[in-house]
This record gives sequence, structure tokens and C-alpha cells, in this order.
Amino acid sequence: MSDSKQAQPQKDRSKAELVNLQDSGDVEKLKSILQPEEKVYQIVECMNDGSDGVLAATDRRIIFCDQQFLSSEVIEFLYSEVAAVLSENQLLMSKVALVGIDKALYVEGINKEHAKTFTDYIQDLIGQDFVASGEHGRHFSHHGEILNTDDIGSAQ
Repeated sequence: MSDSKQAQPQKDRSKAELVNLQDSGDVEKLKSILQPEEKVYQIVECMNDGSDGVLAATDRRIIFCDQQFLSSEVIEFLYSEVAAVLSENQLLMSKVALVGIDKALYVEGINKEHAKTFTDYIQDLIGQDFVASGEHGRHFSHHGEILNTDDIGSAQ
């Protein structure tokens, strides 16, 4: 993690929300894959492909966990692998997209305030392996490949 950004624990969650998160199978799955001494600094409840999950920002990476009855899904990104984080606010909830050169994650159903806190937190940590160029910084190059964020909306 960058020395310029000091990791701070999330403080804006109500006690009831935290209790619900602690009882979640998704959180149990997250706990099971954390590395020794890895700390979670932001966590939001979300949905991916119609299934509930959690999106977490640790001191090392971003992790999406979805523990289902018979299976589980884990998607993770190192901060340096994420070219862009995009968010779209709706009436009560937000959608967030994490875009890397070889994968993307789209989650929705996130409380708007929690989505803003999460994206604000990771914004300065992502993209260390990318160089933005082009009009409005919309083109990202990574090891000779180009990712155009104009195409992200149609990539889902």
C-alpha cells in the first residue's frame, strides 16, 4: 500500500449493519481467505449476478466474496491491477465497477454512502501499473495493451 495514504478503519457503519455482516456466510468466506496479518479497512454489502456478497478493501487487495449454499465465488484484485473504479448512483443504491486489463467486476445494490466511502478509499491506491492517456484520461496502457473505458458500459 502507498505510504502517502494511511489506511483507516471504516467508522460509518451502524452497529446493526456490522452485526448483520458478522453473521454473513460471505464474511466467513472472506475471513477464511485473508492472509496472516491482513487487515480489512472497508467492506460493503453488494450483489453480483443476482447473488448477495461482500466487497472488501484490505491493506493488500480488493476482494469480492459470495458464499452460496453449495459453492462460493472469490474475485480478487491487487490494487496495482485495477485501472479504474467507476460508480453510478441510482435513487437509493449505487453500482460499482472495478476494471483491470484482464478482468472486471460489476457489483450493485450498494448503499450510496457506503459506495462513496469505499470508492474514495481505493481511488488513490489503484492503478499503480497503469498510465492514463488520451482525452480525459480514458485510455490506460499496461504492458503494451490499451484499455478504453468508453467500452466499459457495453462490457457487462
